[in-house]
Amino acid sequence: LAAMLLIWLRGNAPRARCLWGGIICGALGGAIIAVYERVVLHSARASNDMNAIIFGNLSMLLGVMSLSLALAKLLERSQNNDLWGKLAWVAGLAGVLGSLLSGTRGGWIGLPVVLWIIYRTYAKDMSRRLLLRLASGVVVLTILVLMIPQLGVTSRIHQGFNGLGQYLSGDDTGTSVGVRLDMWRGGSWLFFDKPWFGWGEGGLEAERDRYVELGRLHQGVSVYDQLHSDIIDTAARRGLVGLTFLGLLYAVPLWLFGRRLRHPDLELRALALAGVLIPVAFIDFGLTQSMLRDPRGLVGYLGFCAIVWAVIKRKERN
Repeated sequence: LAAMLLIWLRGNAPRARCLWGGIICGALGGAIIAVYERVVLHSARASNDMNAIIFGNLSMLLGVMSLSLALAKLLERSQNNDLWGKLAWVAGLAGVLGSLLSGTRGGWIGLPVVLWIIYRTYAKDMSRRLLLRLASGVVVLTILVLMIPQLGVTSRIHQGFNGLGQYLSGDDTGTSVGVRLDMWRGGSWLFFDKPWFGWGEGGLEAERDRYVELGRLHQGVSVYDQLHSDIIDTAARRGLVGLTFLGLLYAVPLWLFGRRLRHPDLELRALALAGVLIPVAFIDFGLTQSMLRDPRGLVGYLGFCAIVWAVIKRKERN
C-alpha cells in the first residue's frame, strides 16, 4: 500500500505547507490527548487507547520533525516572525511533552543523537550567540523535565535502573526491564539456532516458549508476540536475510534524504532533515520496541517516508 501511495504521490504531491500543517497538528493533538489522559483521567501513562510506547514514540517523532521546520524558519532572517515558525516551536515542545507523559523511555535514549543531527544540519548558518541560546534552552528544559514529578520522568528512569540492577543480581527478573532483557537474550539464542532464514511467523513464539518451559527464560516473556526490538526480532524471525532487508529499509531513505541536508534552500533542507529523522528515530525506537510489527508504527514509517519524499521531489521540480 505504501508503494502504491508513493507512486500516486509522485504525481499528486501536496505542497510543503500541507505536510508541515499535518505534522504540527499531529504533535499538538498528541500533546492535548496526553495531558487530558494524565490530568483529567489520571492515567498512569498516556496512550490514546494504543500501546503507550507506540504513542510516545510517534509523538516524539512528530515533535522533532516540527523542530526541523522551526529552526529553518528561525534562520530565515527576513521571516523571523513567521507564524509557521512559531507554531513549529510549540509543536516541537508538544511532541516531546506527549512522549514524556507516555512514560516511554526508549524515545529519550536517542534524543541526544537527534539533536546532534539537527545541529549539524544547520550549524553553518547559526551564529555563536544563537547556538548558545539554543543550547541553554535545551539544558534548562532538561532540568525542568527532571525536576517536575508530575511528568514521571525521574521515576521512570529510577525504575529502569532498579530493574536492571535486580536482573543483573538475579533478585527479580520479572520487572519490565528484566523481561525485556530476557526476550533479547532468548532472541539471540534463536538467531544462532537458525541464522540464515530464522524461525518464521509462529515458529519463533513456539521455540521461545520451549525455552520458557525449560526455565531458561522468565515466564513473562511468553505474554508478548514479539521480542521488543526490531533488530533482534527480525534476526530471530527472519535471520540474516531479514536483517539485510531491514537494513535496506532504514538505509535507502537515510541515503536519499541525507544527500539533501546541505541544500542552500532552507525549507528543502528542513524537509530533508525531517526525512532523515524518520529512519534515525525508528532505529532508536526499534532498539527497545518492535515498532514495525505494530500497524501504527509501520504506517508511520512507510507513510511519512513516502509523503516527505514526494513533497521534496515536488519542491525540487518547481
